[in-house]
Amino acid sequence: MQHHKYMKIALELAKRGLGQTHPNPSVGCVIVKNNEIIASACTAKNGRPHAEFLALKQASKKAQNATAYVTLEPCAHEGETPSCARLLAEAGIKLCVIAVADPDKRTNRKGIKALQKAGVEVISEIYEKEAAEINRGFIKKIKTGLPYVMLKVATSADGKFLHGNGQPQWVTGELARNYVQLLRTQYDVILTSTKTILDDDPQLNCRLPGLQEISPVKAVIGTSKIPHNSRIFAGNEVWLYDKDLKATLKAMAGKGITRVMVEAGSKLANNMLRESLVDSIYWFKSAESLGKGEEYFTENLENFTEKDSRIFSEDRLAILEKI
Repeated sequence: MQHHKYMKIALELAKRGLGQTHPNPSVGCVIVKNNEIIASACTAKNGRPHAEFLALKQASKKAQNATAYVTLEPCAHEGETPSCARLLAEAGIKLCVIAVADPDKRTNRKGIKALQKAGVEVISEIYEKEAAEINRGFIKKIKTGLPYVMLKVATSADGKFLHGNGQPQWVTGELARNYVQLLRTQYDVILTSTKTILDDDPQLNCRLPGLQEISPVKAVIGTSKIPHNSRIFAGNEVWLYDKDLKATLKAMAGKGITRVMVEAGSKLANNMLRESLVDSIYWFKSAESLGKGEEYFTENLENFTEKDSRIFSEDRLAILEKI
């Protein structure tokens, strides 16, 4: 079906903005006329301009009687700029295909109603599940006041890890570690602990060629003092928090943060699991067993199920989602 074809493209555009658009969601918009894409865009860095505005600017007068495919319901609230629902209608869009409704009470179903009132035909729930997954951080923040939390873990085949001695102790290979750097670009904040800083002195940024500029904000939680020359302070700003985990996440959400990636030692990870603050786990396992070392997980993972897996040379990534 053509609607599915073009919405898939819009979803891929939305994925591109992950980690770069907070406090706003990352949205993809594709405008089609006579079975030809005449414009496409995703939400700009820092959340503005919105994807619909950018796509309409590209399409210009060609938007008249065209179809717009949008991964999230166009906003209905007016601010410094007109709402996207209004812009689409005024541009002459004939049909608007929407993947998922916006949970924000300022827009929820109001964007759809505004379009329909203006004479724009609306079709919704095309790839709804996929669109909701892309913006699960935004949706969770709106509904619970907390950001989406992904815990990244790297262990040996037997689930163990080694404490650092002032520098990183790697158990996985270069391909897996590079993928972790790519993952960092898709999150608003990287959260670690003061203990991890003291043990490993990590950089927690993206060093892949061409992506260095989109490394996320770094946050450190704990009460131990960390040296001013720690590598964590190089590059992007660093937020410091005390030991209250849920309050820390709420404070981040208050700053517009929707997606948090946790890279830390066993203690912080298991404390977050104990408090049910983790939504997914990216568990990298090497092919080798350590024998020595500590077990990473002390908390039971019975509330998580493996959703997907990937292979990086000799390392395996298991993606676990909360049930």
